[in-house]
Amino acid sequence: MAKSPKPTTPPTDPLAHVREEMPRMPALTPPKKPTIGDNSERLHAVEILNSAIQRLGKLDLDIAALNRGKSDIYAELKAQGFDNGIVRRVIKERKLDPLVRADREKLFDAYWQAIDTAPASQEGEKAA
Repeated sequence: MAKSPKPTTPPTDPLAHVREEMPRMPALTPPKKPTIGDNSERLHAVEILNSAIQRLGKLDLDIAALNRGKSDIYAELKAQGFDNGIVRRVIKERKLDPLVRADREKLFDAYWQAIDTAPASQEGEKAA
């Protein structure tokens, strides 16, 4: 008996063998309808949110009070004849590491000397 020739037409799905080997994904389940017990999670989240908002509001009030206190201190210093800009710079510089502060002072001095030793003609051009 002669064998029948294989059909020469391509299969309808050339990737059928690949799809058969791929694992099947589980079917997606629709979300559950909320029940009375599910509200407890939502209520807990709302409580957390309300608590955080109240704490942040209190902190805002505390910060405003502290800023008013700082303003009062700067007003006292100004009344005594101090330059508040310099006071602010001292406060800012005090926060720096001593080595960083020393490096900045050296750079400042170097820049200042460069400006002082600049020829007078360049200074006149800048003013014009």
